[in-house]
Amino acid sequence: MKTYLALLRGINVGGHHKLKMTDLKSWIKDLEITQVKTHLQSGNLLFCSELSPLEMQTQISAILDQQLDFQVPILVLTHAQVKKALADCPYHSEAQAEPKSVHFCFLASPPETEHLALLEGLCRDGESFTLTDQVLHLHYPEGSGRSRLALPAIEKNLKCWGTARNWNSLSKIEELMASESANLKQKA
Repeated sequence: MKTYLALLRGINVGGHHKLKMTDLKSWIKDLEITQVKTHLQSGNLLFCSELSPLEMQTQISAILDQQLDFQVPILVLTHAQVKKALADCPYHSEAQAEPKSVHFCFLASPPETEHLALLEGLCRDGESFTLTDQVLHLHYPEGSGRSRLALPAIEKNLKCWGTARNWNSLSKIEELMASESANLKQKA
């Protein structure tokens, strides 16, 4: 049994694509999963399963397609991937000073190297980014709200979709996943 995180893109942001987490949990109750939890209302679903990340992503996507009248892109990550994203982040000191200034954009596919140069032209006011695996680590010293290096621009320039979480959210999610993983080990 493994601990997973399903990241649903664009849920409950700016009053659009509303989805109650209680509805989400009830829709997936018949899947081969246990220990289902949500974190915040922004599409963070934690669970345990014997199935692979791709199998879970396919099953959850199919349920969302049946239940909703809008598309919800979804990525399913392992606990190891979430831990690695945090560990690989080059902005640890910035996150300690201002956690909301550091974000993680999980990409659905690896971007072409030449597309990364397009993002450099969007950076301003000390903003920076680093790509590790399929995670774009972002530092927004002045906040992400008015940045030109926002998710729509990232997706347009990298030619792939992604979903982002800030340092505080991802750190809390990893903490919850670690606790669940420890519980699974004790039961084994």
